[in-house]
Amino acid sequence: MRAIAVVGYSGSGKTLVVESLVRGLVERGYSVATIKHVRGERVDLATKDTWRHIEAGSSFVVALAEGETVEITPRRTSLGEALSKLRSFDFVVVEGFKEEFPGPRVIAAKSVSEVLELVDELSVAISGLIGRESREAIRGIPVIDPGDSEALARLAVEKALTPPACLDCGKCGYESCKELAIAALRGETSPERCIYLAGSGKVELEVDGRPVPLNEFVSAVFERVVAALVECLRGVGEYREVKVRLVVGKRT
Repeated sequence: MRAIAVVGYSGSGKTLVVESLVRGLVERGYSVATIKHVRGERVDLATKDTWRHIEAGSSFVVALAEGETVEITPRRTSLGEALSKLRSFDFVVVEGFKEEFPGPRVIAAKSVSEVLELVDELSVAISGLIGRESREAIRGIPVIDPGDSEALARLAVEKALTPPACLDCGKCGYESCKELAIAALRGETSPERCIYLAGSGKVELEVDGRPVPLNEFVSAVFERVVAALVECLRGVGEYREVKVRLVVGKRT
């Protein structure tokens, strides 16, 4: 999975860019998922009775309609966790999260001044409402018409990266996941330097001698929890493999 974000202020045309970008990638035959930053405590759903299940204490609600399925978990999911759940897709397009997303981003803006407030080392293109008026590059960054789905898709194919785990653990040798992403975007390293990406899928679980298959997300959770516990122990030092044997009473 590779990901790219569209960031910008309210009214800058972010969603317009996301729609065009998704359309262009789908037309190329890629599977695409999106993550949107929604302000406030809750997502406003048309079927408001669904929230009564949450208020009654349900930990997970699935709303099934004829043409769609909506899953609701009444807790804040981190961006890293959300990205982990979507690793089976070819691309993930993130709308918002300009402070959190560790990867390349398209700036959606209404004016040059907005661009200059948002531009950073992860900015790979400029679009949004400003892209309807001018194609002149700003600080060497190309400007793309928000309606040009082909150009936006081509940009994503060229620039999108597999995002680090959003943990800022420093174990990759960089101070933060953003610093790792910047180095990867420059071609100086690979996102796979993130130990949690490199180790994904290498967790093996057996229960009473029977192998239990784990999907990528559950595997990553096991790895992160066990690694965090091991690294708290004195005298462990560097390691490449951890084996845990748990003997419990009879459980079903």
